[in-house]
Amino acid sequence: MTKQEEIREEVPNFINKHIKRSQDCGRRGISLRGSGLYLDAEPFMEEVLTYLHSQGVVIKVDRKLPATHWENEDMIRGWNIAEKEMLNAGYVAVEPLIEVR
Repeated sequence: MTKQEEIREEVPNFINKHIKRSQDCGRRGISLRGSGLYLDAEPFMEEVLTYLHSQGVVIKVDRKLPATHWENEDMIRGWNIAEKEMLNAGYVAVEPLIEVR
């Protein structure tokens, strides 16, 4: 089973755990289409984000290398070539889903 399949199977468990009757959710609840049930959004999102973070899920960010401070034209040209090669090879910059403090 792939990591994506494992995550896909686990998320419904979090949904079921946080479904409540309307009076139990207050204003944070997300209505489940006239069923009289609500998803308690705040604890649900916290638990799902924590789970996804524990599974190594990250956010893809700006794909460019940081600006170089070199003034030598050959060094700059080499930097730009390396950046293109990395992007073509599929390298990406990522940051954690949850900021670790």
